[in-house]
Amino acid sequence: MSFLDAQNVSVFNGYHNVDYSILHETLNHDQQSFLQDLGIFQSSYSEFPSIGLKEITYGYSALESVDPRSDAYHSTTIPLGTAVELSMAYTALKDAFGKPDLMQMVKRDSKTDAMTTSNIASKIDVLIGQYTQAHNMSLNSTLEQAYSKALFELKAEDAEGTILNFQTEMGKTVNVHDIDLATPTTDVFDELDKIQQVIRKNLKQRTRHLDYILGIASPAYFRKIKSHPSVKQYILGSGFTPTFETGFEGKYQIAMLNDILFVCAPEEIAAQLGVSGQGCLFLPSLQKDASKELFPDFYCESQRVIDFGLNGQDDLSNRYCTYTVINDLHTQCSVISDTSYLPVVRDPSLLVRSNWS
Repeated sequence: MSFLDAQNVSVFNGYHNVDYSILHETLNHDQQSFLQDLGIFQSSYSEFPSIGLKEITYGYSALESVDPRSDAYHSTTIPLGTAVELSMAYTALKDAFGKPDLMQMVKRDSKTDAMTTSNIASKIDVLIGQYTQAHNMSLNSTLEQAYSKALFELKAEDAEGTILNFQTEMGKTVNVHDIDLATPTTDVFDELDKIQQVIRKNLKQRTRHLDYILGIASPAYFRKIKSHPSVKQYILGSGFTPTFETGFEGKYQIAMLNDILFVCAPEEIAAQLGVSGQGCLFLPSLQKDASKELFPDFYCESQRVIDFGLNGQDDLSNRYCTYTVINDLHTQCSVISDTSYLPVVRDPSLLVRSNWS
């Protein structure tokens, strides 16, 4: 008797609710994750699904020096943040399948491949894996959009729909420094020096954690600055190659100029860079701990992880959570995935926006 003929036999007999989160660590796909690849935002685990704005801005400003010749007591100032509590954003996905889906969605080994109990398990695993891959790509896309909003709009939206404007809440504003690349006599090196000086000045003592300055450039800006006469007369060919490992060389066009690493952004990102996609965003690329301090991406264990009784850990094991749930009749399997996120730019003054025209 074939499996399909056994109408009274449950599809998922012997199956239980299972945690498949670890699958996300082994998935490979060609999905675009440009901002994640750059490593600007660093995942920052939180025990709770909400973050207090005062907490994340506390202890952030440098203290003024004290005159040692005075015998009077001096006071210090603790920087205050607006009393705003943000709930981390959640994205959840759910897909369910039963007998008909196994027949239609899983490639059969042959025309005579019957849905028997001997091979049903492998087909279920295949379909769970396919859904997990699809969920992974969707969650990655969601995280990429959140990074884009945080970096280019300097905003974040939490689970309650509250919009956080980093410039307003942090009391710091993004810098603007345009470079006239349409004029051959422009001294590009001098203009880039000015941009570097702004970033280094605002970094203050944190410059010791600076790896390099990153320029996320639109394709138009990238080509224009490389071809400018004041640049071409000094740097040719391999002179644009960085002298250190970036972790994404080969995947994107890169060029090193005046100690700034330019990365050519994909077209879908370029539209957010400057006027008519002709801009560049400069920012510091910091050592991991410092980047985690200034560009944190907060996440916590999913409430679904807690409800489901999985063992959460203070690492990325539950950044993407996927698990299966079998209904009471054992006739349907649901694949459920979710993630939490809240990327924050703590100091917008470390960013410099630039247009070339």
